[in-house]
Amino acid sequence: MEIKTTLEMMTSALLLTLELILRLKLTYASPEQSNVALKKPVIANAKWPECLVDGNYKSTISPLADKMPFIAVDLGDVYQLNSIHVHAQNQWSFYEHGLGLYFSVYVWPNFTTACDMNQLYPWNLVKSGLMFTRKGEQIVLSGSITAQYIIIMPDTIDFEKPTGGLVMGELRAFGKKIQDGYVPKLPEEIEDATKFGGAADTKTLASRLELASRSWNYFRKNDVIGKYTADEVETVGVQQAVRKVIDTYGKYFEYHCICDRHPLKKDPETTRAFLNYNTILFMQRGAKIIRAPGATRNPGDVSPNLKPSAYNVTFNIDVAGAFFPMAGYAKPGEAFRYQVLHMSTPNLRGFRIRINPQTDDIANHDQHNRWPVVTTVEDMRMNGQMVSPFGGPIVVQTPSKANITIRFENVYRYGWFDIRNRESVQNWNIERQRYRGTPYMMIVGDQMISMVQTDLGVDTNTENLEWSTTFFDNIVKIIHNYRGSDYTTSRLQVFVTDQQLTVGWGHSGYPWMGHNSWGDAFNTVDTLKKGECTGYPHEIGHNLQVWKATLMNGEEVTNNMYIPVVHHHLLGLPAFEEPYRPGSTPNDLKDMVNTWKNGSYHGVGVNYYNYLARLFNESLVGNVLPLAMNTKEPLDSEDLKVNFWVRSLCNESKYDLVPFHRLWSFNMDEKTLQLCGGFLCFFPDDEFTKQIPELVEKVLEDYGKNCFRGTPRKVNLNRNLMRGISKVGKQYIFIHE
Repeated sequence: MEIKTTLEMMTSALLLTLELILRLKLTYASPEQSNVALKKPVIANAKWPECLVDGNYKSTISPLADKMPFIAVDLGDVYQLNSIHVHAQNQWSFYEHGLGLYFSVYVWPNFTTACDMNQLYPWNLVKSGLMFTRKGEQIVLSGSITAQYIIIMPDTIDFEKPTGGLVMGELRAFGKKIQDGYVPKLPEEIEDATKFGGAADTKTLASRLELASRSWNYFRKNDVIGKYTADEVETVGVQQAVRKVIDTYGKYFEYHCICDRHPLKKDPETTRAFLNYNTILFMQRGAKIIRAPGATRNPGDVSPNLKPSAYNVTFNIDVAGAFFPMAGYAKPGEAFRYQVLHMSTPNLRGFRIRINPQTDDIANHDQHNRWPVVTTVEDMRMNGQMVSPFGGPIVVQTPSKANITIRFENVYRYGWFDIRNRESVQNWNIERQRYRGTPYMMIVGDQMISMVQTDLGVDTNTENLEWSTTFFDNIVKIIHNYRGSDYTTSRLQVFVTDQQLTVGWGHSGYPWMGHNSWGDAFNTVDTLKKGECTGYPHEIGHNLQVWKATLMNGEEVTNNMYIPVVHHHLLGLPAFEEPYRPGSTPNDLKDMVNTWKNGSYHGVGVNYYNYLARLFNESLVGNVLPLAMNTKEPLDSEDLKVNFWVRSLCNESKYDLVPFHRLWSFNMDEKTLQLCGGFLCFFPDDEFTKQIPELVEKVLEDYGKNCFRGTPRKVNLNRNLMRGISKVGKQYIFIHE
């Protein structure tokens, strides 16, 4: 009886196990029914987008903040789906992200360009009000669903402010293909079309473009553009050929549009074709032109709620520059007109107009999150019309001091904030709501002009925007003051944010660049006040680097040595002391001592400059920098730089600092020894030198001179470090409605 009962129990358990296995097979799909979303293209502004469809339930997609933070999968073909499976993230490092957030699943049955998918919203809703309540949870949506795209987006978004998307693990879909997806066909190759000579004339721009429109092989393998003049582009023949190329290949490039949601991975078979098409788009002329595929996403389109404006701009500048903002935005594909009404110069030679200051060329990148070139620039005329396939803020370049008035028509205003114009500051809270429809805007500071995404400006109130703008201006001023240059006669700094840069997340230059996220600094005053936003002084420091005073391996040192000066004097932080960065963290100070122990010369770090500041005051280095900048000595070798530097320090401090610099193994010549030897020798006796007693003894013994080891005299800066801080100059840009 007991044996029978045991057998019955075992049989029941076996049947239950089989039932569970069958359920699992039904849930996770039988071999006959494959996951049609597996490893398909993902359309998303996200980190690790491929994780959504990689078949790994432990990997995670993490969408970035966006006005429409959706993630989508392109199935490639049209399917009749019987189920869609969405999985919560199950990765320990993401904690509870993605849980407790209401979201919806949508589909779209027809082809659309990946960068323009948001323009089709609302998509076909499958189910709303969904929520993951635990890590690894699966939600299955069953039914007959026709789809080429499966789209997921949180329910709580307002379409005006960027919000976070749904962090999740995996998306799967099951069903059968019912229709081939749209794939544009390239024109058939004409026989002998690429032969040079005979029927293939490539001597002129028009002939090369004509040949390119007939031969994909020629178009994708050759620099079709070559050399040409601006007047040549305007000719009827070139314009007809440009139109023909776009008509021939437009659908192909729409299919392969480029934006952050749909990056282009470089393929050697087609790289040249994309570069050619990029340039050809800029050659279009007319009131309306074809926009670059993806331009509505990056840089972005103007809101349909924003109407075009006409107004005059007068600017009266004392120092030449290339990026003076005109308070207007050019809509992609739509021309604006301008007329010079007044100018103080005899002609317009050297004056130029640019649409979009995003000047970084990213052609050499392996992946493009935007088109390689997005800037239009032309010589200014007395009467002109400009159009861009990408659009962007309009800026003017002037070669010299000038007073000029320009009328603009059919441009789109962005909120105007000019720190030198008190009325614009006082009206900002009204202005930022009135003109919020452009992708980017420009902020006019006293010493720095900035281009950031308009959303950042719109979300920043007057008090914060005035504080952050003034702070960035003060960074420029105090670095100039510290190095001994005159900010009032120097070119303004220009900062531009972009979707993708030539290198890294930020770099120096004119303009100096930062990723779009760097614009957040204007709206993070608390972070700025803590000295945690070092990217700005780092890159501005590069632009104002004193190369004659930059020693071996100092490319990332003599720019960063300004940061403690900025933080100490502008923010009141004890930035030269431990544990502040750069230069005074425990690791920085440990590295300095290890450098001494190493016994060989490799230049110095920021810790060296901070050490000098603690001993003598930061004014010692500040007094030497202009000496290095202005000396007629060539300083074109390390030995010349080192010896000039040490001699100058000795002379400014009135101490013999030769043995001090032997800690860093400086190679000092007889001239330096003689000049410095005329002063009282100083050598520190502190927590750092006490870590190397034997080395200290050897250095002092070898030098053979008694050295003072007490507290040295502090050095005073021989000019006003705070000159112009938090003060503004006269207004130089005037907007006349």
